[in-house]
Amino acid sequence: MKKILVDTDVIIDFTNGKNRILQDLLEKQKKEEVELYVNSVVLTEFFTSKNLEDKEKFRKAKELFSYFRLIGIGSKIAFKTAELLRRREIDFLGDGYIAGACLVKELGLATRNKRHFERVAGLRLIKD
Repeated sequence: MKKILVDTDVIIDFTNGKNRILQDLLEKQKKEEVELYVNSVVLTEFFTSKNLEDKEKFRKAKELFSYFRLIGIGSKIAFKTAELLRRREIDFLGDGYIAGACLVKELGLATRNKRHFERVAGLRLIKD
């Protein structure tokens, strides 16, 4: 079974009705073809939205995130992230934690921000 970490941009687009990437992945997960993950960075980035001050929208967002397995940032991911930043394979700390989690946990990455991750050796980007 494919294991995929879903980046924040894909989740935001889904909640705004802008694309079907996440919808397709959720359908594949129902069929047990994929297993979907987020990490603490994705969770934090998503929940900074001012829209989520509305209690109903917040409840729906929490419900949506129940479809993902959450990966915390442990020492292995932190060391991998530091390596990616040191080697300049990644430019931003948040993206580093996302790429680091994918590499350590052997996950593909579903993102529209492919240019943020294109220099990361060994990172498997999921096609739209």
